[in-house]
Amino acid sequence: MLISVVNNTRTAARVEAHFRSGGNATLGEAGELCDPGRLLRIDSKALEKAGAAGEALRRRVATVGKRGEPGADVANLVSVAMLSEGWDARTVTHILGLRAFTSQLLCEQVIGRGLRRVSYDVDPGTGLLRPEYVQVVGVPFRFLPSEGDGGGEPPRPTYPIAVAPGREAAEIAWPNIVRIDAVDDPELTLDNVGELTLEPTLTVSAQMAQTLGEWMKVEPGDLYRLDIAAMAPRRQTLLFTMAKALLESPAFEAKRRAMAVPRLFAALVRLAGDFLASEKCHWGENLFWQKVDLDTPEARLAYAYQLGVVVRHLLAHLTPKERQVLSVVRDSRAPTLSTARMRTWHTTREPVPTGPKSQIDAAVYDSPWERSVAERLAGMEAVRAYVRNDRHVGLRVRYVSQGLARLYIPDFVVRLATGETVVLEVKGQDDRTARDKHEALKRWCDAVTALHDFGRWRAARVMSATPLALHGALGV
Repeated sequence: MLISVVNNTRTAARVEAHFRSGGNATLGEAGELCDPGRLLRIDSKALEKAGAAGEALRRRVATVGKRGEPGADVANLVSVAMLSEGWDARTVTHILGLRAFTSQLLCEQVIGRGLRRVSYDVDPGTGLLRPEYVQVVGVPFRFLPSEGDGGGEPPRPTYPIAVAPGREAAEIAWPNIVRIDAVDDPELTLDNVGELTLEPTLTVSAQMAQTLGEWMKVEPGDLYRLDIAAMAPRRQTLLFTMAKALLESPAFEAKRRAMAVPRLFAALVRLAGDFLASEKCHWGENLFWQKVDLDTPEARLAYAYQLGVVVRHLLAHLTPKERQVLSVVRDSRAPTLSTARMRTWHTTREPVPTGPKSQIDAAVYDSPWERSVAERLAGMEAVRAYVRNDRHVGLRVRYVSQGLARLYIPDFVVRLATGETVVLEVKGQDDRTARDKHEALKRWCDAVTALHDFGRWRAARVMSATPLALHGALGV
């Protein structure tokens, strides 16, 4: 069977008309290709014209070469972009390409229509399957060099670049960020809070009810007779009770704004604990009361008596402040990337071996300047690990320049002895695009730092090839 793969419906109609008119004398024994009963043209227009018979036409195409099926006798098929994949016919012997092929993948798909075997019978003489062939004309597919093609240039050698075994200490990890959003996140602070002197003898015992229960009615003067360790609330209970009183106070309602209650409660617990432990909260001179540690039962019981006084004092100074924080959205399929996860890849450019400070065994550089930077990083005592970043390593930063959203790949990632990680860009000139990239990189580093799981990150640029410039960019 012959398959003609053409560029459009007009060409398909002309090819079909050529065969229906009897072809020409060169067909010889292949005159069956001109038999109208064995000729089939398949394209979008043919299906439209078929109307209700379209399903029958599709059935005929799907069963080409299958005995007992509607397409069993088809010997000549003219196709327009409909047989690139998903078609299984075992009678194809010739393929004619009458269109432009823009990729090797398309060539492979078209030629694949002729790679189904007609028979799987074993040749008893060889014990192997009998060879079968398909003739291909007009499809620029090259799988192996053919005989007599002149050979041509030998293929260029390729070099593998992989993760070096034994260099786990040089691993660098980072979050796989899909998007960074700026969200409102008000912060609760104590502004200009004044000193508070607590006088236990002036406090009524009923104030302890909310902490110790309604059954507890004890006068402050009787505390020395009680089992203080058994009565005293736990430190967290005391702070939680104080935070709850602050949160439910009508005087604080106007200050809450849009802060989420769980975060607000946690902030109140932290602020109350910090204030009680500070020098601004102290006890007056008294025979029984001195400045005591909050971790002792005596202190906690004393503060429980003074809970109302402390709450009123803090309410006057609590201030929510507007602020924005960076919220990171990470790729759910791979939320974290690292140098250890890089897959081995091959390059036709001869790579430069790296040292023990890089987990990747070799690197390819775009310029001698980049190579010199890598060599200096490898020799600096302040550098614990580094990697020449590329699309295979995978640290990418999204940025917007001139109204277009783009991706760029910084040149180096460097981990310093201080624990800080620097994303280093090697730039020979400063233009608008370079500035847009750097601003996006700074934002990316700030967002990574805010996650707290990856340590502190910082963006840096080196604009000169001198060692002094590199030390200055790294801050070492």
